[in-house]
Amino acid sequence: MTLRPKHLLLPLLALVFLATYQFCLVGLYANEGMLPLEMNLTFVVVFAVSICAMSFIFPSSIEKPSDVFLLFYVIICVLWNSVIWSATRLVTLQTVLPYFALLMLPPVCVILLRTILTQRMALVLKPVMVAQQDQLPLVFAALLVVGAVTAVMVVGGGSFDWDSMYARRLEGRDLYANHVLAGYALNMATNSALPMCGFFVGYRRSLKLALLCIAFVGLMFFLLGLKAPAVNFVGLGVLGLFLSIPFCRRNLVSLLLLGIFVVYALSLLLVIIRNNTFLADYLVRRISMVQPQLQEFYFDYFTKIPSIRGALPHALSDTTFEIGYLYLGNELSNANTNAFFYELSRGGIPAYMAASIVISLIYVAMDIFWKETRSPGFLGAAALFAVLLSEQSWTAVLLTSGMAVTLALVTLFSYPSRHAQTLEEAPDA
Repeated sequence: MTLRPKHLLLPLLALVFLATYQFCLVGLYANEGMLPLEMNLTFVVVFAVSICAMSFIFPSSIEKPSDVFLLFYVIICVLWNSVIWSATRLVTLQTVLPYFALLMLPPVCVILLRTILTQRMALVLKPVMVAQQDQLPLVFAALLVVGAVTAVMVVGGGSFDWDSMYARRLEGRDLYANHVLAGYALNMATNSALPMCGFFVGYRRSLKLALLCIAFVGLMFFLLGLKAPAVNFVGLGVLGLFLSIPFCRRNLVSLLLLGIFVVYALSLLLVIIRNNTFLADYLVRRISMVQPQLQEFYFDYFTKIPSIRGALPHALSDTTFEIGYLYLGNELSNANTNAFFYELSRGGIPAYMAASIVISLIYVAMDIFWKETRSPGFLGAAALFAVLLSEQSWTAVLLTSGMAVTLALVTLFSYPSRHAQTLEEAPDA
């Protein structure tokens, strides 16, 4: 039996977030320009239309890597906008249609290009397989060790003190300024190798690999005060675990939505019953409020570029810092958003369209390679790529974060072997 309650769970998730925002988050973050929502006919119409549009592109199940992108992109970048698109008042009734059109075009582009090009590209595009699938986790483990060793050499020492983690992070940034290769090794290890190791920990139940990853996560917090590696490790680990269990794999989309709904409902109950805002502030806000807020900043910036840049005190190094200064009042704030809106703000519609097409073609290639090899690594890489695209430019994801190397390694180490556990061979549990 396959559960497909997405048409019910998508609006329920949005509504429980709506209640959490109105009861809790809007009060906590009014100083950042977040305002109470106007619950009128306009809100109802935009909510209903956006949810209906999402239901057409949201996958019911995970059949290929591009489905993973559609799943994560809609949840991270689109769904919550159905509720708080007007929270900053930067998106108005007159601009809400182009705003949602820009949000929806990347997944539509993926669907169109995979429909039109997959069969044609499959005739000429073949995976280059030089090693067996079961050797791939060892390669990512080696990259993890390299990142750890270079981090110790550059930073030296650290602390497990929670209150000083941001100070360690800033100090580490200064220390890495003169160590380009070591910085790349660190980014590759934290942003790509660790999540991929986490994926294989879940998929293959590897205790040794899990211990290595946990040690690396602890080291990164000790040296640099980094918390994100732990989240990436757990997230990809859970995905790998679910994909290894046939029932969970068939119902992955429904189980993910249901899990988020339970957590969000619990956070709302804690706010209402005990006035406890911990989950709402540290989890719900991070997942559901920050991305729409930043997207509204970027959209407003895009529509007002000629005049808005005149408000800058001096030239800043990147658009992300310009957004941080103009909308958050801090020119040191690196306000990242998804790769598509970043390109929109930096290069306009041509750059935005180029990013949508290039990323779509990468996912089409992953679909083709996955069909040829059935290597689970392609699904892990597809998830990691989608998550990184939600917070970095696509060029930074491919180069600085090491996603291009990751995709190359997954392709090269995709030759099936007797010991390699392909997707179809995963045991039921």
